[in-house]
Amino acid sequence: MIKSLEEQGYSCNPLYLESFALIDGTYKMVYKAIMRIVDMKFDLDKCIINSPCKPFTPYLCLESIEDDEINILEKVPDRFNVYLFLGEYEFYESTNEYSVDFTKDYTNHANEYLWTDGGAPPQETCFRYYKLVERLGLNTSTGNLEGFGRSFWVREKYTIPTGSPAPLGYKFIGTVGVNDIYARPLMVFHADYTSVQVPIGEITQTTFEWRYGALSNNSKFVTNAIKLQDVLEWYAEQCGLTVSSDFFQINPANPSPDNYVINARNQYTKLYLIQKTDVKKPNATQPATKGIMRFDYLNESLQTLFDTRYVIEETTLKYEHISRFSKTMKLDATIIENGKWVVGQRKFEFDSDEMPKKQLFKAMEQNNVDFVGKPIEYFDNCTDKANEQKNNCQNITTDILHVIDQPDKISDEGFVLVACEEHDGKLYLAQTTGILTNNEVGNNVLGFAQLHNYFHRHRRIRKTGILNGITTTFLSEKPSKKCVDITFPFKDITLFEPDQLVKGPLGNGEVKQALYEIKNDTLRVTLMITNAVGSAPGIPDDNGAIPKSIFLKIVLEDKRAFSIPYPNPYGFPGPGYDGFLYNLYVYAWADAAATIPAYPSNFIINYKNKYYRNGTQIGGDDQVPKQIAGHKTLLQNDVWGDYTDTDGNNDENVFELYPSSNYTII
Repeated sequence: MIKSLEEQGYSCNPLYLESFALIDGTYKMVYKAIMRIVDMKFDLDKCIINSPCKPFTPYLCLESIEDDEINILEKVPDRFNVYLFLGEYEFYESTNEYSVDFTKDYTNHANEYLWTDGGAPPQETCFRYYKLVERLGLNTSTGNLEGFGRSFWVREKYTIPTGSPAPLGYKFIGTVGVNDIYARPLMVFHADYTSVQVPIGEITQTTFEWRYGALSNNSKFVTNAIKLQDVLEWYAEQCGLTVSSDFFQINPANPSPDNYVINARNQYTKLYLIQKTDVKKPNATQPATKGIMRFDYLNESLQTLFDTRYVIEETTLKYEHISRFSKTMKLDATIIENGKWVVGQRKFEFDSDEMPKKQLFKAMEQNNVDFVGKPIEYFDNCTDKANEQKNNCQNITTDILHVIDQPDKISDEGFVLVACEEHDGKLYLAQTTGILTNNEVGNNVLGFAQLHNYFHRHRRIRKTGILNGITTTFLSEKPSKKCVDITFPFKDITLFEPDQLVKGPLGNGEVKQALYEIKNDTLRVTLMITNAVGSAPGIPDDNGAIPKSIFLKIVLEDKRAFSIPYPNPYGFPGPGYDGFLYNLYVYAWADAAATIPAYPSNFIINYKNKYYRNGTQIGGDDQVPKQIAGHKTLLQNDVWGDYTDTDGNNDENVFELYPSSNYTII
C-alpha cells in the first residue's frame, strides 16, 4: 500500500493512523495519528517501516500554521482610526507673578513650582504645569539680582452637547451654554526640559519649558488599525473554528462590562493592532499594506501581557485568563486495586529548573517606566538565583507615544497594540494613572506595571514575591514538587483527561507527562503537587489512628549570637554567658525515607530542656506535653547551644524528647 501511494505521488500527503483496542467486548479507537511517507524509514530486508507520528488532536491544524508568516493586512479587510485625544489642548496663563527665589534649583521647576503660584488653576481642573517664564535683572539701587516669574498650564478639553454620554476617562468640568465641558491631564509623550535666555535691555528673560511631545505633534489620530478580534477570527476560520472569550468579551458566553479577574470595568474589550509604520508616519499618504504576523508570536504576546491561554472546545477557540482554567480530580490512582500500585511511592523532589529567581517581561521598544515595568521576583532561597525566565512579546509593543515621539529609533517591523475607549463613534486611547510614575499616559493600561498588577497574581513561581517593587502574597502558586512516576493498570485510555488532576499517594497533582502502553494497558504519570498530603496506606488523616511507625527528628537552624548577663532572671550562676541561639524544629515522618505528612490535632509529643555546666544540670524545664495541630513542623522552640562563659566552664543545652508508643525518636 505504501509503495502504491508513493507511486501515485502521495509521498508528502498526510496519512491517518487509527489504533483500536478491545475494551469490555467492544473495539474503541484509542489513538489517532498523522504521518507522511516522506518521513518514514524503510528496511526492505526485514520488511520494517519506522514512521514518526503526530497525535491527531483538535490543535493540530493551528499548530501546522502557527509559524507561517502571514501578511495579516491582506487577510483582515476592516480598518479603523484611533484618536490620540478627542478634544483640543487648552492653555492657561497664571494671573499672578511671584518673586524668584535664587536659592532654588532651576532645573527642577516641574516639581519646585507646581501649585505654588498664587494664580495657578485648581488642580482638579486637570491642568498640567508645562512652562515658566522668568525675567531676571540687576537692581541698581541694591546691587542684587531680582526677578519675577509667571507659570503656564495646559490640559485637554473636550466639549460635547449637554446630555450626551460622558466620555470614559474624562472629568466633568462644567456646562457652558448648551455644551458640557470635560477634561483630562495632558497625555505625556515625553517632557524634555529646556531653557532659553533672551536679553531685553538690562533684563534677561529666561523661559523654562517642559516640551511635551503631544504639544508639538500634529497628529490627532492614527489610521489603518485592525481589530485583534478580526485577527483571531481569521486564524480560527482557517481551521473551521469560531472564537469566544469572556476575558476579551469576544462573542462571550457570559457578557459583562466587568473583567472577571479584577472584578472591575473591563478596559480590554476594544484591542486594536496598528502596523508600526502607520504610527511612525501618521501623516503618510499611503498607509501600510504589509504587516507580517505569526500565530505563535501572537499567542506568546497575549500570554506575556495578559497571562491568557487558549483551548479548543468542540469547534470553539477560547481565550481566557489562566485563573479560569481550574482543574478537578478525575482519576484516583490510590484506589486502583486497593492502592497497591502507589505503595512506597510517597516521594518527590523540587523541580528547581522551573523555579526562576526572576520573571522578566519584555515587548518591542518600550520606553516609559510604566510600560517597561519591573520583573516579578522571588526572594526565598528555594528559587535559583542564576535562573531567569524570559517572557517576550515577539512582534508587539504597546508604548505608542514612544513610537510616535521617537520614530527614528523604532523598527518598521511589528505592530502596536492599543486599548481603546469609544465615544460618539470615535475610538481613543484608554489611559489611567500610572502605577510607577503616577502620570496619565495614553495606552498605559497596556503597560506591564498595570498588567502585572491586574493579571499576574495567579500561578506564580512562589506564594510570595515582589510585584511592581512591593512584597506581594500571590493568589496562587504553580506546583513545584515533582513526584516519582507511578504506573498502574488503565485499560480504557479514552477516559484519561491529562488536563485534569490525578490523585496520587501525596494528594491531587497536575499531570506533567504521561505514557500509555497499549500492549499491557498501563498508564505511567508524573505528577506535580504544591503540598504533600497523605492518603496512601499507613498514613493517618484527621479521622484515623496514629500508626506506630512515626519517626521524629530534631533539627537546629538559624544560628545567631546571644548574651546573658549576671545576675539574670533565669537564676543561672555567674559570670555571664556569651554564645549562640538556635531555632529548634521537630519534624515527623511516617517512615524513615518518606516526606512529612499532616497529622491529627490530637497528636502529642513530650519534651523538655536541660541546661548543664561541666556535666551538672543547673536548670531546665519539667517534662512538657506538646499538643500539635497537624502541621509539618510539630514543634518550634528557641534553645541555646555552643555557648561558653567567661570563666571557661563547659556549658551546654540539651533538648530531650520523651519516648512514646506513638513515635520513634531518630
